[in-house]
Amino acid sequence: MSTIYAIIKLMVSHEADSGQPFGPNQVQLIPITQPEEADFVLSRQSLMSFSGQPPKIFSDEDLRGQLERNIKSVYWVLDPKYQNREASQQWRFEIDGEGSVDVFNLTTETEFTQEHADIFTATLAKFKRHFPFATDQLETVLVDDTLPPSFYGDPRNFPTHGYAVSSQRLMQLTPLGLGFHPYRRSQMDIPTFQATFCHELAHIAGLDSKLSGEWFSAGYRWYSSPTKGIEIVADIPNKPEECVSDYAQLKGQEDICESVVAYLLQPELLRAKSPRKYNILGSIDQYDKTEPVSVVGQEQPSVKMPTLEAVRFFIDESIR
Repeated sequence: MSTIYAIIKLMVSHEADSGQPFGPNQVQLIPITQPEEADFVLSRQSLMSFSGQPPKIFSDEDLRGQLERNIKSVYWVLDPKYQNREASQQWRFEIDGEGSVDVFNLTTETEFTQEHADIFTATLAKFKRHFPFATDQLETVLVDDTLPPSFYGDPRNFPTHGYAVSSQRLMQLTPLGLGFHPYRRSQMDIPTFQATFCHELAHIAGLDSKLSGEWFSAGYRWYSSPTKGIEIVADIPNKPEECVSDYAQLKGQEDICESVVAYLLQPELLRAKSPRKYNILGSIDQYDKTEPVSVVGQEQPSVKMPTLEAVRFFIDESIR
């Protein structure tokens, strides 16, 4: 059967039309006829089938639900925790005319200073010079005091400094993560803010997943440990002596990101601790193939939080 494309009504009720808004921001859903111009592409027929059963054909209501879930997973502004919150500051960092990153400070007691901006600028430029694909994944940084005290159940030793949501091109930093004190339980002589920003950039860039195979091939393993108890959700590395920080020992993904921090900001430490990790990162380093990167930051005279007014979607109506 030839592929037929059509616009359908995604309905919550029989009276709803395809442009019916949803969510607290009343986002308009706009059907279009060209898939390459759509923000989201959906399929009438499921792309998977199980146990020899024919693929499921989705109803209008099914597709409406898929679309809403996809939108919420991509656009952080629709997260209920950010509804009606205001920012006390906004900084914009322009990257060589290729785009920009906005920093919104959602706290009132922690200031994002010129010193923060200088470190942010230098670190972003350095990261993009070595790993040029990486910073294209970041659009927004939120300074947010509502994150959990620890993602590993140990706020005393491993408090939350930041969190990356790659699907939303979003980085969240806590007030603690903006500190200039020495980095957490580490041999790295780097300010906490700079190391945290670099660490979360590595997550945003997906280096933790991109390099997991290389880490595995080099013999690095993390094993579950019942002795750590239910509260501490961490693993045990087989080569702790090659980790540049205690935090790197918690999970393989964290070890990769901590190694990226050391590779960029204190390379002699990583080279001494683990030549293998240093060489793995060196194998994807694009420094010699890229030009110097210019990043310019400026605090905005007035704060304008982003909004989402409309989303364009396309439905593939073909049945195979």
